[in-house]
Amino acid sequence: RSAVRLSTLGQAQLTATLEPEDAAATTLHWQSSRASVARVSADGKVRGLLPGEAAVTVTVDGSDASVQIPVYVSADYALLVGVPAAVVVVLAALLLLRRRRRAR
Repeated sequence: RSAVRLSTLGQAQLTATLEPEDAAATTLHWQSSRASVARVSADGKVRGLLPGEAAVTVTVDGSDASVQIPVYVSADYALLVGVPAAVVVVLAALLLLRRRRRAR
C-alpha cells in the first residue's frame, strides 16, 4: 500500500512480504510515529484513534530494511449514533464550557 486512509476507530490490516522467501531474518516489527492518532499491533493491524496523520514503519529484525506507510485518520462523527442522548448532551455541554474558557 502507498497510504492508509481510516476513520476514527477504523481498521486496516497491513502485510509485509519478505524476499527472498528463505531470508534468515523473518521477524517483523511494526511501529506508529503517533500512537495517539493511529496504533499498530504486532501483526500489522492499524487502528485509527484520533484525526490526524501518522506513519507506520515496519522493520525486519537484524536488518536495516524498513518501509514507511503514511496513515491518514479522519473524524467520524457517526460514532455518536447509538450513544444515549444524555451522554451526547453532557459531551456538548463540556465542549461549550471549554470554548467559553478559551475565549476568556
